[in-house]
Amino acid sequence: MRNGIIPYCFCLLMLGMIFFSSCMRDKSKVKLPRMSETYSYKDKFPLGLNTAYRMLHSQFSYAPIKINSLSFEKKFPDLNVYDSGVVYILITNRLYLSENEANYMLNFAAKGNTLFISAAYIDTALTKNLEIRSIDNSWRNFLIQDDYANLLRDDTVKVSHPYTGEYEPYSFFYKKMDQYFSISDSSKAGAFGKNTFDSSNYTGIKYGKGHIWIHSNPLLFSNYFLLTKNNYEYFEKVFSYLNDKPVIVFWDDYYRTARYGSNFSSLQVFFKYPSLTWALLLGIGLLLLYVAFVSKRKQRIIPALQPNINSSVSFVQTVGLLYLQKKDNRNIAVKMITYFLEYVRNHYFIATNIMNADFVKSLSRKSSISEERINELLRIMESVDERDNISDIELLDLHNRILEFYKNKDYGK
Repeated sequence: MRNGIIPYCFCLLMLGMIFFSSCMRDKSKVKLPRMSETYSYKDKFPLGLNTAYRMLHSQFSYAPIKINSLSFEKKFPDLNVYDSGVVYILITNRLYLSENEANYMLNFAAKGNTLFISAAYIDTALTKNLEIRSIDNSWRNFLIQDDYANLLRDDTVKVSHPYTGEYEPYSFFYKKMDQYFSISDSSKAGAFGKNTFDSSNYTGIKYGKGHIWIHSNPLLFSNYFLLTKNNYEYFEKVFSYLNDKPVIVFWDDYYRTARYGSNFSSLQVFFKYPSLTWALLLGIGLLLLYVAFVSKRKQRIIPALQPNINSSVSFVQTVGLLYLQKKDNRNIAVKMITYFLEYVRNHYFIATNIMNADFVKSLSRKSSISEERINELLRIMESVDERDNISDIELLDLHNRILEFYKNKDYGK
């Protein structure tokens, strides 16, 4: 029988393997490109910056372009060699800076240089001195939409023409451009670009002898955007506002990944924003209250122990009531005598098979009950044994004498 099942099992196994292999992905097909936002000038994937870096050479054809892989604080001595006319380009997703790095950037621009930053978020260490605020509302889309595909849509951004001042639209299919800037004083900062919601995403600020250009949508410099339709013109118009004859151009490759500065600490983020500071203090306070009042060892309530019930007495009472209802007084009396003799044997260690004068003396000595009372009890017991009927009064008399004996009172002396 088993030998006949083996071929069928083998066939089922082969069919399962064929079905599984047919469901596997065909690796010979074209793979989707990698969509990670690297912001690397070497990256030729859709969200890399290789196209923007190559277009930069034609935009600044008469100036050398160098790659900087150091923090701005360490690079500043090299930048300080030039009196003015330096263009520094920084494109990343989120820009975190220490206070020193932000101050070096401001000093760099104040000398007469140009600083261009494109980031979805810019550290307040820099923006607080420029009187602008970086706002990112992209998180709302993930709360509204539960399907990632629904987050993708046709977006249109605008940039001001450097000569006519008119806004020209450029579109592409991707996530919403919900990052923008809130400008406190429009007299110090102008809006040169707008996102889908007509909010300012490109602003220029005069700082000292130089300029600082802030852009809030770094994906607009990706390979995917610039190679769509005529979007390369967007790049040309954005960078046409920069110094057209710089001494040298630096392309930043240090801040393209999230770096927090040399003196960054995790608590620094909390204390940088008042709302996070209060949230942290409130959390610590609640934790201390929990430790003080709730963290004690919890124990279940111990139930009250009920006193032990003498079930044997209850049993005797129940049986006694049963006999009493049947008016079988002699049977009740016999049971009472039997239990009494058992009590004498267990408590006084006296044999009850022969109840003579020696028995009476021994029981009287150990129980402190007079021999007269014991003899009266024995006569009643003999009377019960000899008679067939016992009256209620006689039964009650026997019960009272045995009960007095159990109480062990010294009566009759």
